[in-house]
Amino acid sequence: MKKTLIILAIVSIVTFRFTFSPGIDNKDVTSSVNHIEKKPFVYRFASAEIARQIAKIIPNNLVDSIASKFPEGHRIHNWKAEHIAVIILAFFSFLGFYFAFKALYKSIYYVENFPICALAVLLVPLLFSYAGYIYDPLELLLFTLGLYWTASERFLFLILVPLMAFSKETTILLYFYFFAVNYRWLIEKLRLTVAFIVSFTCWIIIHQCVVLLFINSPGSDMIISVHHNLEILISPFSWQFLFATLVVGLFFYKFNNKPFEIRLSLWYIVPMFVLYLIGGFYDEPRALLEAYPMVFLGVYEALKIKNN
Repeated sequence: MKKTLIILAIVSIVTFRFTFSPGIDNKDVTSSVNHIEKKPFVYRFASAEIARQIAKIIPNNLVDSIASKFPEGHRIHNWKAEHIAVIILAFFSFLGFYFAFKALYKSIYYVENFPICALAVLLVPLLFSYAGYIYDPLELLLFTLGLYWTASERFLFLILVPLMAFSKETTILLYFYFFAVNYRWLIEKLRLTVAFIVSFTCWIIIHQCVVLLFINSPGSDMIISVHHNLEILISPFSWQFLFATLVVGLFFYKFNNKPFEIRLSLWYIVPMFVLYLIGGFYDEPRALLEAYPMVFLGVYEALKIKNN
């Protein structure tokens, strides 16, 4: 009971930070939930659609009652049902992330570690330097589940991961990790190989259907942030840069001594980092959200090694 209350408190804090500090933008919530966001964000419509369905069951008088308690100009004063729905979705996504990370940790170390799993949830807000997007919490949950299923529930992975194409296009990188972890199984078991090819093909088909669905939406499939990133590169070193350097150093510290799941995570982290260099904002770590579970474990492993 005590652990449950602690986790609920931590998830509430993380949800509050995600919502308000730096926070989700009211206009982004409205445009996302109504599927009028620009490309490529409109492709990530799973969270938006779930929030839209939740919003339908939230009484309008409840929304008005909450909004009226805040003065004009305050972001909450203009809230609608979809804003509360996004917060509800974020809360349960972060809560689900705790259980997914807990399962991932146990699949690697064969024991449970409540403090470390709770800390993994508590540190999630470090990823959001500018703002959070409504699809971030669900994407973190789904990707962590995919990492866990890779070795523990292979056929569940191959059945359900194609559906993650509705969440975010980077979920395709889970197949890179699956291939690395299950390479020998794929060679020896024809049925698993066929299932892998079918699953990957289904992901591609679903994603292309999503692209066709929003083909007339404004925007571009690729965001290039050259000007912003050049400013970051020529600016004086910041604490964010130093912190990122420390994290990378700890992740690779005595890398060969770390569990093979962490070492093989480079199969998806490296391509993700390349995409980040091309289209991400260099001072926005949430672009590497999917790398967080394995990077956290890599840093934890380094600190554990140093303590030993």
